Parts: sequence; C-alpha cells; structure tokens
Amino acid sequence: MRTTEAELQSALGKRLADLSELLSGALEIGELRDAETVQLAKDALLHWLCDGWDGNGGDTEGALAHGLECYVEHCPQWARGRSSIETDLSLSAKPPWELPEFHLLVASLLADQALLAFRRGTKKQAFLAAMLYADAIESQEHWDHLRGPAGARNPDTWRGQMQSKIRELDERIAGDKALKQKARKAIKAKLQNDPKQAAKAEAFQMWQDWQAGKAIHASGAAFARHVVEQTAIEDTNTVQRWMRGWRAMP
Repeated sequence: MRTTEAELQSALGKRLADLSELLSGALEIGELRDAETVQLAKDALLHWLCDGWDGNGGDTEGALAHGLECYVEHCPQWARGRSSIETDLSLSAKPPWELPEFHLLVASLLADQALLAFRRGTKKQAFLAAMLYADAIESQEHWDHLRGPAGARNPDTWRGQMQSKIRELDERIAGDKALKQKARKAIKAKLQNDPKQAAKAEAFQMWQDWQAGKAIHASGAAFARHVVEQTAIEDTNTVQRWMRGWRAMP
C-alpha cells in the first residue's frame, strides 16, 4: 500500500506540532522559564536573526537562513564570555539566559517557525519547514549534549530522571570498558614479560619451520628435545602438549 502525498503532509504536520510543543514544554518545565519570558526571548531572537539580512523586503526565509549562520558564528564568543547573549539580544531575564539552555530556545523558535511555514501550505514553505525542522533538531541536540534534561534547572521531571539514569548507566558502562582495557593491557604486559611465553612463541616458530620443511627432525620427540636444548623450556612433555594443540589448529 502506497503512502499518499496528503498522508505524508499530515505526518509532517504532526511531527512539527509535536516538536514545537515538546520544546516549549522543555523550556517551561525543564528550565523553569515562564511562558511570557520564553515568548519575549523568542521575539528578540527572531528580530536579531533577521536584522542582519540587509533589505530583505519581508523575505523571512532568506533572513532566517542568513541569521542562523550569524548565530553559529556568535556561539563561540558567547561560550568564551567575550560577548553576552543578554546584551546582544537586548534581553532581560532572571536568571539570565545561559548558552546551554539558549540552544533549547533556538530549537523551540525554529520549531515554531517550521510549523508556521508548513501551515502556509505552499511548496516553497514546505521546503522551508523541512529545513527549519532539521535545524531545530540540531539545536536540540546541542542542548542535550551541553545540558540536557538531567542538567536543566528542574532535573526532577520524568524525562530528567530518565536521562540521569541513562547517564549513570553510560558512565558505568564506560567505567567497565576502561577496567577491561586496563586488565587486557596488564595481561598482555605480563605475557610479554613471562620467559615461558617468549619461549613458547620461539618454539612455535620452530614448529612452523619444521612443518614448512625449513628444519629436519626425525620425530616429534626429537623436535621436543631440540626445543628444550634451544629455549628456556625444561620439560619435553610441555613441548609435546603444545604440539598436540598446534596440530589441532586449522
């Protein structure tokens, strides 16, 4: 059964609406920002993004595309404290907006703009909606990486608690991997420093030479005696046991 264009449009509209609601809720519930503060910040951000587009003549699409590049360029300055988000955007909020949560504000604004573009109903606006949807997801991922629900002002939400548990599990898994790697290195170092292991490797090379016709021994017993004479191995029975294992190798 083929999916129709109308069904795809409906699915995209639902995704955009769900994302817009999710991100607004994350700001209000997770970051404890009231709806008025969030809307004022979105308005200021939209104005700042579009202000750098000279003579756009109402070309909001081009203004957003250009403005997002400006936003990306400004992030390192904000991160290093060389300029202030609040000052650049003429914002006033308590507490002041921090860069990690600001990525969430950007994501929420882009999701809102994507939904508005989609509802305009034209093919061009549908392309814009898809682009803004992708940008919103990318900004949300920045927030997840830098802060996330578990690091937000209200980490006691169910999503924050879930993310906290996931982080604890990830840290535990990473710790287990580190311990295993450390154990492997210790075992490898021990084997490398073990004279018996070095002698076994030497004996195996002799075995390979014998099997390849590079050396001649009358029998397995003769080969075992030769190994004892040439290496640190003291017991021919040890060599005979190794030989049985080597013969079984594919």
